[in-house]
Amino acid sequence: DIPAPDNAEQLSFTGQQKTLRFESSEDFAAVVGFYEKTLPAQGWKPSGEKMVLGEDDFGRPVGTRVFTNAVGDVIDVTLEKSEDKTSAVVKHLSRQEIQAAKKKLAEDQKKLLAENAAAKDEEMKASDDSEPDADALANALIAEALGGKGKKSSGKKKSAAKASDAVQIKVPEGTKVNKTSDNVLQIKVGAGKGLKTAEFIQGHMAADGWEVEGDDLEKDSGNLDFKKNNQSITLTYVDTGFTDVMMMMIGIGTPLDSSEAEAPAKANDSKTPAKKSGDKPKRATEESNEEDMEEEMKKEDDEDSEKVEEPERVERPKQGISKMPKLPNIGSARMGEKSYELNQVIAYEHISQGEWRTKIVVSAKPVKQEKLMALLNKTGNDEDMEFPEPNIRVEIGADGEVAAISYQLDGVSGGGNSGTIGDVLVEDNRARGTLELEEEGEFFERTYIWKISFDTDVLTKTSKTAKVAQNLPKLENGGELTLGKGQWKLAHVVAYEAKMFDEVVTKVFISQKPINMAKLKASLAKDGTDDGVFETQPQVVLQIDDNDSVKQAAIWADNASISSNADLEGDATVADGRVRGTTKLSEPGEFFGKKYDFHVSFDVEVIPLPADQR
Repeated sequence: DIPAPDNAEQLSFTGQQKTLRFESSEDFAAVVGFYEKTLPAQGWKPSGEKMVLGEDDFGRPVGTRVFTNAVGDVIDVTLEKSEDKTSAVVKHLSRQEIQAAKKKLAEDQKKLLAENAAAKDEEMKASDDSEPDADALANALIAEALGGKGKKSSGKKKSAAKASDAVQIKVPEGTKVNKTSDNVLQIKVGAGKGLKTAEFIQGHMAADGWEVEGDDLEKDSGNLDFKKNNQSITLTYVDTGFTDVMMMMIGIGTPLDSSEAEAPAKANDSKTPAKKSGDKPKRATEESNEEDMEEEMKKEDDEDSEKVEEPERVERPKQGISKMPKLPNIGSARMGEKSYELNQVIAYEHISQGEWRTKIVVSAKPVKQEKLMALLNKTGNDEDMEFPEPNIRVEIGADGEVAAISYQLDGVSGGGNSGTIGDVLVEDNRARGTLELEEEGEFFERTYIWKISFDTDVLTKTSKTAKVAQNLPKLENGGELTLGKGQWKLAHVVAYEAKMFDEVVTKVFISQKPINMAKLKASLAKDGTDDGVFETQPQVVLQIDDNDSVKQAAIWADNASISSNADLEGDATVADGRVRGTTKLSEPGEFFGKKYDFHVSFDVEVIPLPADQR
């Protein structure tokens, strides 16, 4: 059944098309919020982190939110602003219908891209004294290829020399690339891999001297413009999370070609040689049905689980590290106007470039040791590890020298060993040293600098995980919530693990009065969720994912229920059975003409999920 809000008007349902249509006096956020609350109870999971917003051909606001279930069916909620109403179209698609639509879309997209790219090339050849505006042509071509949606422009820029040779676009190993014309590449990757692939390409483009204008990369969509001399290239993608991503790269008067690179390069301004990716099996690039893909992914997992081949260890002369004084574990960094204190340090050995290396990670938040150890045991390396930002990462080779340095600061990834001073030593299972930039670096008119000191044990795959959060300062528990003229103090905090579909998340319940703990524990024991708890008191409930990101805030006050996954600011750390952090709205929201806002702080033990519910 497709549900509809109680206040829905002009309801109509077409059974053959499985489509529900209605109008609502509520805004997009309220309508989508209704489905984000009701559909999960029926087994549907939202795809992506938030609603995708845009405009139609007439400049009217439109929004889309997609939900999937365990068998691969989809419910698509599409919203459009019509005067003072929200028009909604809610459509159900089966897995079989999606596969058929994907095949037709790929065929139509290929045909349209080829036709439009050829037409744009003819327009550029006919214009000898001017060059078309890169943004305008890229947007027009993408819009037309996707079915004519979007706005077109034909702005002009001053003349410029055209590239005589094709620009080589480096893509991950095993990626399928379709060259539809001299200056258009279709890059096909699996669902959920759009962001990672775009960062890979961005890193290699930056290393080849291309400037990046804008840094608009999200999990569900992205757009980048690359500039070099008089050449312009646009990258764009949309990742729904449940269908393959058809990324497009368009050279404006610039021919393109592709080549496979050995390893990812996420650094935006790094020229450090990329690491080898090992002998991971390539994903099949031919189109296949879902059953074939699932079988192939299972095969990959089985091969990845095989015993890792370990290189020989290199013995070096001892330098007497045991007699050296202990150094502090601390660091600092600045990117532009943002400064960071980095007081979390971890060191571990892994296999990289065919040898045993030691990596030191200095960060503002603790690295999740359980996740890291599991990865090292499975693959021998940390290539798929996501480290908390900001951080400085140093890799020491088997020869005892610094082999690589990289950083993540204020959304910028980079690295390189040049311009650093200091000494490092790895001996007797201990890593010790100091490193810093000798002078400020520059990234797109922003200067940056960092320095670190470390002296810590080196973890191996047999090491026991340590308490990493015990040295973090204690935060206060509580906060404040406002809605319209109402204002409430939130003094009580409870944190617990709960299941969200097939994932375990951490929830933090901040309320005016203590909640019913007996009901909460009974609900978690029953099905692993907190569905059995409903408190009619002022409250903010935060949902924190596996990467310690606050993904959603549920608010209840004055008989109003509000759910938000946007405009959240703050920081959270889940480690050693404890969660701590702060969260607030970047700006007040609005609910039926009432402004709402909150800010909370928390530092409590986490009630674990019962073992039989994991």
